[in-house]
Amino acid sequence: WQSGYTLNRRVIGDPLGPAVDAVTVALLWRPNPRWQGRLDVAYEDFDSSTYFTQANASGGGDRILTLTPGPHERRYRAVTGGAWKLNKRVTLRASGGYERITNWNFTPGRSVNNMLAELGLSLFFDEFSTN
Repeated sequence: WQSGYTLNRRVIGDPLGPAVDAVTVALLWRPNPRWQGRLDVAYEDFDSSTYFTQANASGGGDRILTLTPGPHERRYRAVTGGAWKLNKRVTLRASGGYERITNWNFTPGRSVNNMLAELGLSLFFDEFSTN
């Protein structure tokens, strides 16, 4: 994991939640030191089922079973963009993408399409020091 919930520097959870299967592929291309291109493709499958833990003879959790099966919300996303280093202190970013969500908000048959866009500017303050 590159991110998640931690306790004493140990990952204890995923930011997407406990009932999600996901895969992300990121491709980077740097033709020169001042320009970088990127393509991200992602698939996420969110499960709305509810579960319970079956206790064993000693009172501890034994098996996790499905209490109520629910629909799955699936997301397919592709984002591409680039970053241009204008000088050693300033980088400009731009990206755009598309996302398809099926069973949106866990409603079977309801699907949505989203367009994604980003414009950003990064300032590197460590380069402003006079040392």
